[in-house]
Amino acid sequence: MFAYVQITDKSKVSYGYAKFCFDQQILELSALQGMPNSVPTDIPIAEINALKQDTYYRWNRIQFNYNNKNYIFLSTGTEELHYFQNKFSNLTVV
Repeated sequence: MFAYVQITDKSKVSYGYAKFCFDQQILELSALQGMPNSVPTDIPIAEINALKQDTYYRWNRIQFNYNNKNYIFLSTGTEELHYFQNKFSNLTVV
C-alpha cells in the first residue's frame, strides 16, 4: 500500500509518500519519497500507542505514536483504511 506519511518529533517534521505493509507483527515503512535523509522503518505493532482514525478534509487519517514520534498516514482511498483496520483491533474512530 502507499500513503502520504507525516512523521513529527520534537524538533522536525518529515513527510512524503511511502510504501507500507504488515509482515507478521511489524509495520514496515519505506523511506519517504522526497526526503533524502529518511530511512526505512520497522515498527513493532505491539509498541504502537495512541492509535486513532478520523478524516481530514475528506482524506482518511490514521495516527499513532511510536518511539517518541507521531506518525500520520493520509489516503483518499478506502483500501488503505481497511488494510489498517484489519490489522488493528484497537483502532479508535474519532
